[in-house]
Amino acid sequence: MNKEFAEKVKSYREANNMTMAEFAKRIGVSEGTVSLWESGKTVPRQTTISLIDKVFGGREQEPAGRLHLDLMKEVIQTVEEIFQKDKLYLPPKKKAELLILLYEEVIEGKTTRKDLEGRVLSLIKLAS
Repeated sequence: MNKEFAEKVKSYREANNMTMAEFAKRIGVSEGTVSLWESGKTVPRQTTISLIDKVFGGREQEPAGRLHLDLMKEVIQTVEEIFQKDKLYLPPKKKAELLILLYEEVIEGKTTRKDLEGRVLSLIKLAS
């Protein structure tokens, strides 16, 4: 996620013809902090990410790898329903990894929301 965030921040900054110093000044951080973000070494808090949104005109898309909460809720709900219906179990860490993988697949277009249930079942078989 750090690499994805780094690429997005840099591309947004450059698309707006801003130097690191200008960008840093607009959001109230040091140029060094922006450099750390763009190198993928750190990621800011959600409040700072919201401020970055404002710098870019209040865009609703994810400027910094922010979660699409509705989608994440849908993935979690789908997985929970399947686990309850089919009486399945995965250790919490494996289940969390499954949720993240499914979320990322939907975001990247590798899995559609419609195909979530089938994908969940195939991944659970692989994880077992």
